[in-house]
Amino acid sequence: MRARTVEHPAASSIPSARPGTGLAHRRFTRAEYERMVEAGILDADERVELLDGEIVPMSPQGDRHVLVVYRVAKLLEAAFGRGFFILTQSSHPLDDLSKPEPDVAVIRGAPEDYSGGRPRRAALVAEVAETTLARDQLKASLYARAHVPEYWLADLGRDELIVHRAPRRSKPASHGWVYSDVATLARGRVRPLDARRSVAVARVFEL
Repeated sequence: MRARTVEHPAASSIPSARPGTGLAHRRFTRAEYERMVEAGILDADERVELLDGEIVPMSPQGDRHVLVVYRVAKLLEAAFGRGFFILTQSSHPLDDLSKPEPDVAVIRGAPEDYSGGRPRRAALVAEVAETTLARDQLKASLYARAHVPEYWLADLGRDELIVHRAPRRSKPASHGWVYSDVATLARGRVRPLDARRSVAVARVFEL
């Protein structure tokens, strides 16, 4: 979604201090963000996401990123089987301040179950990090805060799959929540919490 320099709809501000500066900056609620899209202030052809009230541009995707997203989606589709469906690079509302666009989301049920609106809860979300590892690691706290039970982070720099489970509160965390069970895998197999089959980690990264 492309940002345009036009006046945004009237909305209440959520001031907060930018870390390290003491300066206040504008944060947006998810409702405000969605109204900006509806009003044409944000175009649907440029990729941005709302993370804890901030509109953040998403990095361009390299060829390997695209291929690994496809591979993760197919592997998870096979692992979960019937009773679940897969969304790729689709905005996913987490709470009143966040609407990220995870690379892959596993949703319980069938698409027709959500004809009245977007799914609000995912069984698993996955991000593929080529140049965005630090940001995707911070997003773990947002997914934990939204009680997403399992978060996969595929690190293309190391060909490692970082599996996050068991969200819990943690005051020191960037957004007040963490996953207490985190495993970094370079080989072997991992079975998602609600899946019928396991996934070979090496298959995530092979081309």
